Amino acid sequence: MKSFEALDARGKAVLLRVDLNTSLVNGEPQDSPRFTQAGEVIRLLARRGAKVVVIAHQGRPGGDDFSSLEKHAVLLSRHAKKKVKFVPDLFSPTTLEKIRGLGEGKILLLENSRFYSEESAEGIDYSKTLLVKSLSSVADCFVNDAFSASHRSQATVTGFPQLLPSYAGPHLAEEVDFLSRLRDSAEKPVVYCLGGAKVAECFNVAEYAFSNGAAQSLLASGVFGELLFLASGKDLGLKREWLEKKGFLKHSERARRLWDGHKDDIALPIDFAFADDEGFRVETRDASTAPKPVFDIGGETLNLFKRYLKDAKTVFVKGPAGRYEEPPFELGTKTLFKLVSSSKAFTVVGGGDSGAALEKLGFKEKDFGHVCTAGGAMLDFLTGKELPGLVALENNAIEPKQKPDSEVAGAEAAGSAVAGVEASGAETV
Repeated sequence: MKSFEALDARGKAVLLRVDLNTSLVNGEPQDSPRFTQAGEVIRLLARRGAKVVVIAHQGRPGGDDFSSLEKHAVLLSRHAKKKVKFVPDLFSPTTLEKIRGLGEGKILLLENSRFYSEESAEGIDYSKTLLVKSLSSVADCFVNDAFSASHRSQATVTGFPQLLPSYAGPHLAEEVDFLSRLRDSAEKPVVYCLGGAKVAECFNVAEYAFSNGAAQSLLASGVFGELLFLASGKDLGLKREWLEKKGFLKHSERARRLWDGHKDDIALPIDFAFADDEGFRVETRDASTAPKPVFDIGGETLNLFKRYLKDAKTVFVKGPAGRYEEPPFELGTKTLFKLVSSSKAFTVVGGGDSGAALEKLGFKEKDFGHVCTAGGAMLDFLTGKELPGLVALENNAIEPKQKPDSEVAGAEAAGSAVAGVEASGAETV
């Protein structure tokens, strides 16, 4: 993949793919680390004198979170520390004209790419779509900084690299570097801490890690850990009934196979916590007789996990240890994260559930070696699958056009003026 640092952006119209997909509360997009990352790369490009054209998506057609990006532009401006102007369509003649007339250091955010059927139409050559051809005609290059969207073959992810010089954005490259280290060359012993209710994802990661020697130990918690607990022949009492009602027992056979094949490398919970009638936390070693379903691991389990983490050289965490959103059950997840953050090992925390838990429980990204903001893309990468967005960048062999010497000199002079204005804190017009 071409490095972002190799991009000579001065005076060039740069199509920048980022991921601004976020939760909506009463129609208002909520701030997230994705806006922070997008703001950083936009600011870098603008300072280099690029004409920045941002492409992103929000939600899926038919979903409650499927909306325009108009309000996202306000959040993005705050993080970019520059005005981001919203354009209410994607590739109309009016939009193309605005891109042609864009000044150096200026930024446009185009409308939600998923408003247009060509974005995710199946079985077509995206480079031949009107969307990709139109935007490519007014752009000089493409930068993909949306690792979290790169596991999907879509027009704005895989189409542009077929027509334009294309570069890996700094955050995408960072994700690839960290996750490659975790998957392919992590210092051993490697400990995976898998939990939460997205059990199919946990099974995918665990099975791949064990079969490829990527992990030596697995600390299991959450619903995932409870399924393995049942597979070991133990009972969970009322919690088993809850798991059956919620449909989780359909994974029982898969849990049995994983347990039977790797029981010596899996640490299961040895105690649990439930809430009594007054809402207070109660821990027990015998979940089968608990008067309420258990929704967290207990202190003895955390001490067990601590012994594994003490000797680990690499630690990967995905998913919470329990129902951390409720006060009686936040202790397991909070303590587990504390243990990981204080470890001397190389630590990676990934997945949407984990990110939400970190924020809720007061942790910061700097508390860990790396926090991955991607969900599906991270899981596909860690289980050895090809990510179409990365393949498209790797296959890109189109070189940027060289400017005449006179044009380069003029651009450098203009760039000095822009830099001087930015240093003063003013906006260029």
